[in-house]
Amino acid sequence: MTGKLNLDPALVARARELARLAGQPVTDLARTHTTVSVERAVLRLAGLDGADGDGMPWVNRLTDAVRESVGLEHGVALPVWDAMLTGGYPDLRTLAVDAASGLVKFRLPMAADADAARESAARSVRRGIRMIDQRRAERDSMVAATSDPPVPWIYLIVATGDIYEDIPQAQAAAREGADVIAVIRSTGQSLLDYVPEGATREGYAGTYTTQENFRLMRGALDDVSRELGRYVRLTNYASGLCMPEIAALAGLERLDMMLNDCMYGIIFRDINPVRTFIDQRFSRQVHARAGIVINTGEDNYLTTADAVDAAHTVVVSQLLNELFPDAPLKYMPPTKHMTGNVFAGYLLDAFFNLAGVMTGQSILLIGMMTEGIHTPFLSDRDLALENVRYVRRAAGRLGESFRPEPDGFVAQRARQVLGEAIDLLRTIGSQGLLTAIGEGTFGVTKRPADGGRGLDGVVKQADGYFNPAAEMLEADQ
Repeated sequence: MTGKLNLDPALVARARELARLAGQPVTDLARTHTTVSVERAVLRLAGLDGADGDGMPWVNRLTDAVRESVGLEHGVALPVWDAMLTGGYPDLRTLAVDAASGLVKFRLPMAADADAARESAARSVRRGIRMIDQRRAERDSMVAATSDPPVPWIYLIVATGDIYEDIPQAQAAAREGADVIAVIRSTGQSLLDYVPEGATREGYAGTYTTQENFRLMRGALDDVSRELGRYVRLTNYASGLCMPEIAALAGLERLDMMLNDCMYGIIFRDINPVRTFIDQRFSRQVHARAGIVINTGEDNYLTTADAVDAAHTVVVSQLLNELFPDAPLKYMPPTKHMTGNVFAGYLLDAFFNLAGVMTGQSILLIGMMTEGIHTPFLSDRDLALENVRYVRRAAGRLGESFRPEPDGFVAQRARQVLGEAIDLLRTIGSQGLLTAIGEGTFGVTKRPADGGRGLDGVVKQADGYFNPAAEMLEADQ
């Protein structure tokens, strides 16, 4: 059996192998480097939270103080927990306050002092990892106590800028059939090299990603899950300059899915490719431990590139993300084509929903006819949910009878795209993924490896580098 599209399984296997080979150098790069955000994530997992009077998180203040004093080549853990032990500090917050005032002299401990620092750091970080494990168990218990909705899960975006307005909209959407609520992030947050603190009410075209906002929305969706007898999942965005930290916060607050795609940040936010690949490796390890479904954003490439000509680049990126064959994919609705004609937009969304149910998608991100024009109102979401409910009810089993002709248009197109993807993977393998990105292979946008934002936050690991979180997550693989 070769599947509905009669694709050659040997070619599919070859494509996956070429993707693995093309991605290996980037994986090796990520294994030998760290970033300021990875190190801050270690501190977050160890329990350091809060911010100073200017709103700058203590994890930033402490990491910056260590970097200025002894560098981050050996990681933040050794000098921080050595200072904790030798200075008699009761907790990380107290140490961070003094460090931000220049009152702490950090060092790289040696011999027995280093062993003591490693042991203390590992003990602190292990508590955070155990909390993530506990949150994952809580999800399993919630699903068992309510129910797991059947696929395709209806995925709906909420984005008012105000977490206290997002909550009633999210709960209303769940009551109307949404299975996954995605709280879209405030425009430009991916460019901030810190994670804001507390509940926020003034986002732009979205709501700021913060730990408190995570906690509030997860609690609200738990309430409506119990009310409906159906577990409602929560999605946010672990991308940008703080990808590892947001991943850690998502695990600690029991989010269920995360948009976690460094390529999106590289192409659309001009974040340095090296920084984002290193950050993504760590963040995905956290997601794996937390049982969080990872969504990627390859379909966004087609907002800047031609959908027909560049279809194979989407497949290549998905293969590089190691999504096939077990992980669910989520495609974007036709937002690019929303012109202000809401009737045509509603029809396009219905076609998208039909394609989703016919091809057996497990996650269906539904579109709204006013997307791209303004932030959709609650009424727009209600109509969008009515649209997908109708299509799923009327055509949910239509795919059972859909059998493309072995040499028809659909099958020929699939073989063409697969062949083009294999050719591109060969090229990437020979020239390197970073070079391919620099030449505009994805989304026709050129992002060189030495350009973009955040490169100054990349650090090559020295001999003796120590990251207790990474060690624990590696052991879990």
